[in-house]
Amino acid sequence: MKTRIILAAVVGLAMTGLSGAEEKHDHDHDEPKALEAHEHGKSQLNIAIDGTKVELELESPGNDIVGFEHAAESDAQKKLVSDALAILEKPMALFTPPAAAGCSLTEAEAEHELEGEHAGFHTHWSMECSNIKSLTSFSVTFFDKFSAAEEIEVQAISEGGQIGIELHDDDKSINLSDIVG
Repeated sequence: MKTRIILAAVVGLAMTGLSGAEEKHDHDHDEPKALEAHEHGKSQLNIAIDGTKVELELESPGNDIVGFEHAAESDAQKKLVSDALAILEKPMALFTPPAAAGCSLTEAEAEHELEGEHAGFHTHWSMECSNIKSLTSFSVTFFDKFSAAEEIEVQAISEGGQIGIELHDDDKSINLSDIVG
């Protein structure tokens, strides 16, 4: 699928900082473009827009989502993971496109992954938008749902360009108007 190729390109561009498209961004150049493998308080969100298809991929440290970064041991921890996965499977409750864009969810996957001694969450969402030119932003309620999260490093790419944005817990939207339309 072409959109998944673009999503892979977003990840590659985030890691290398290279782009054939004009790069538009509003982040500090002293900070790395790629998210460190394990940083509390920081998540990575990749957005790829291809025609009417939109794909989002979110990586978050377990501590930011459930308050711990190991395999769930107690019943209470297992419930926290289960509840978090239920929230993460509803991306439009975390990152809401404008109603005018006519977006509908076509796929949602959320996993709690354990690598070595650290656990985190990986999510992938696909949307189809009937009026992609109206997808100029996403409202953000992620920080309201996961109060331990402090920052989201956003990389977005479309036929109109690429942007890199750092969202903080007081930010309420992702502006895509520079690359959509």
